[in-house]
Amino acid sequence: LVSANMYMNELIQDGSLELNERNKKSKMSEDEIQEYEDKLNQRIQSIGTDGVPEKIQQRYQTAIDTYMKIGGAYYLDYKSTVFGQIVKGLNVAENLSRVHVDAVKKPKKELVINSIEIKDKL
Repeated sequence: LVSANMYMNELIQDGSLELNERNKKSKMSEDEIQEYEDKLNQRIQSIGTDGVPEKIQQRYQTAIDTYMKIGGAYYLDYKSTVFGQIVKGLNVAENLSRVHVDAVKKPKKELVINSIEIKDKL
C-alpha cells in the first residue's frame, strides 16, 4: 500500500510538471490537455490492477523502511510540507485538530505555542 501510494503521488507530481512544461513550450488545446490527463489517469488506475513495477518498489524501499520504523504520513508526499514529527505530547496535536475554524480553515480563536523542543534526530 505504501509503495502504491508513493508511486501514484510520483506519477501525479511528474505528470503535472510535464504538463506545465509542455504547455509553456506550446500552448495546448483543451482536447490535448484532456488527452494527456486521460493517459495519466490510466497509468494511475493501472496500479490497482498491475501493481507497482518491481524496479520502482526497490527504489522506494529505503523510504518505506523509514516510514515503518519511525512513522510518518507517506500519503502527504508531494501534497503538503511535512516539517517534523511529534514524538511526545500527541495529545496537544489532537487538541489542535479539534479547534473550530472558519470557512477558510482559519482558527476562530488565536492559537499560541508557548514552548517547543526541537531535536535533530530521534
